[in-house]
Amino acid sequence: MKQPPVIVVLGLHRSGSSCLAGVLHKLGICMGKRMGGYEESGGYEAKVVTSICEDTFPFGSTKRHQPHAKVQNRLVKHFAGVQEHVDNQGDYYRVGVKYPSLCAMHVELLKVCPDLRIVHARRPLAESIKSLQSRSAKCTGMLGISADKAESLQRFLDREKAKFMRQVPQDRVCHVNYEDLLTDTRATVAKLVRFLEIAPTAKQLEGAVRHVDPAQRHFVVDPSDQQQDKPSDVSHAIRGNIKNMEPRWNPNHNINAEQDIFKKLKVCIIRLRRGVRVKETWPIFDKMVKDHLEFFIDQLNSRWLVSILDTYIDHGTPTEQRSAATIVAIMNMERFSATSKPKHFGKNMWDGLETVSKRRDADGHINFMERLGRLLAQDEFLVPIMSYLLNTAASNPQSVISSWNRVSSRNTHGDMNRAFGRGVKDGKKNEHPRTTSLHILDWTKVATD
Repeated sequence: MKQPPVIVVLGLHRSGSSCLAGVLHKLGICMGKRMGGYEESGGYEAKVVTSICEDTFPFGSTKRHQPHAKVQNRLVKHFAGVQEHVDNQGDYYRVGVKYPSLCAMHVELLKVCPDLRIVHARRPLAESIKSLQSRSAKCTGMLGISADKAESLQRFLDREKAKFMRQVPQDRVCHVNYEDLLTDTRATVAKLVRFLEIAPTAKQLEGAVRHVDPAQRHFVVDPSDQQQDKPSDVSHAIRGNIKNMEPRWNPNHNINAEQDIFKKLKVCIIRLRRGVRVKETWPIFDKMVKDHLEFFIDQLNSRWLVSILDTYIDHGTPTEQRSAATIVAIMNMERFSATSKPKHFGKNMWDGLETVSKRRDADGHINFMERLGRLLAQDEFLVPIMSYLLNTAASNPQSVISSWNRVSSRNTHGDMNRAFGRGVKDGKKNEHPRTTSLHILDWTKVATD
């Protein structure tokens, strides 16, 4: 019987690959029988794989020390052993593997596992370089390499990773942004589950969310590393580098500077999305937005303003919920329209907004339909009208809803019609998705501090 494809976590040192491998292991992707790693929580690197990789590319080296054939034989033996372990255990679905130097071992991996799947840990190269340099400065022995050597190693792995990615069809690759893993863990885990086509238990899903610690991010991209003009003032820095601000500030701290305001806002959004300390965090978020509304409109891009509106849909007063949903509906219309015109827009639209990748990110419309269902749940006479309109549109193969349902039907979270129905059901129960369950995957509860 043909074995399921091996899942390869592909990422540089300090790219979030250890955290991502841990999430996959919690979801039921067996990363190895005996594991280790640099991180305190474990790097989820099989010790056999560590040995193979270090024998082939000793840490800090960009020169191969083992021939392809020998590495292939060792990988075959390792994967066979882990697959046997998976077959004998009830908690695992697939075999996984993770180690940074696997980026440079595409010849062996594609030979051994021609139908492999890649989960790509994506973090800005400049951040990964700085993070490895910082770690190396604190280490002695093998891990204590110079800053120049750390940079050379990261750039080498980045080039090799690009070669690897070009040889694998894009429908067998799931890109996971480090930023999204930290700030929108729930949606990222849902995306992984759909890509892997697995059905983890509620306990496994909860463990995967709990595994992620947003406070782990310590380095952000400096504009000079991106070959941009250095910002002349704080306000410009916030707008130009908004995606890379460090979300590790306490929202209860006094607001004294513009950077503080945004960092506190970001922490609040992280907590509210993950259902962490909602009763404590929501009043802080609400007051912050209303007290500094002009600043946010002036300094934040459209992507972040929509994120604020999404938060009001989930937690605001009934009037705020409906008003925010109206605005978000208009912006979603723009995103769907731009997505259907790839030649005009590509991935990026304007002011931080992006088109939606049907292949990898087909959950934004599902989240929005669930929100609409919850909002309309108390207006019983409107629900049948909305249901009829959705069903009619879905039956027309030329409609946007029909197009997106065809994508969704291949995923675990269902289509837009069913998403709306789930939202209505939850709304009638007066349940809140961020404090009770993660409805897309029927999770029983979310991670709390």
